[in-house]
Amino acid sequence: MIDIQELKKVDPELAKVSDTEALEIRDLLYQMAELALKNYYAEENVSKYPRGDNATCKPV
Repeated sequence: MIDIQELKKVDPELAKVSDTEALEIRDLLYQMAELALKNYYAEENVSKYPRGDNATCKPV
């Protein structure tokens, strides 16, 4: 997980919030990312373990 101080560096507006609020924001961001990935995998029917070379997008 990202450190609170790193999170505050990412967005200067977050430097103004307390550490407790920053923790809540960080947790919500992780939950949103997890939900977005679940939604992507469900809609696209994409394998969580794709085959092939990711750099060239060609089968190995």
